[in-house]
Amino acid sequence: SESMVLTTIAGMAGISFAVLVLQVLEAAANEPGNITTHYQVSFGLAIGTCALLIGFVAGCIIGSVVHLLRMKLSGEGHVLAMGPYLSIGVMIAVLWGEKFLVWYRAYLGL
Repeated sequence: SESMVLTTIAGMAGISFAVLVLQVLEAAANEPGNITTHYQVSFGLAIGTCALLIGFVAGCIIGSVVHLLRMKLSGEGHVLAMGPYLSIGVMIAVLWGEKFLVWYRAYLGL
């Protein structure tokens, strides 16, 4: 349907813009060939705006926690590859995103 097409295009554009802003604002620029933005564009087209936002937030949280633990335990550097964590976040959004949205809307009384 037309609304589904608009939702997927909005998901692609919204997350792509958010990732672009994050990449511009971060102190150390990503290496050329970083595919994080490409992941987000394709995920946005595939699953739509709401699920992609859930996946993006979940991936950022998972990536931050895992990277902090990795830095603490192994003394690794501050370079973080977000692609795998964003993929995990999108997988979580695909599997449980709708249930989370239903719970969250009920929690807010919407």
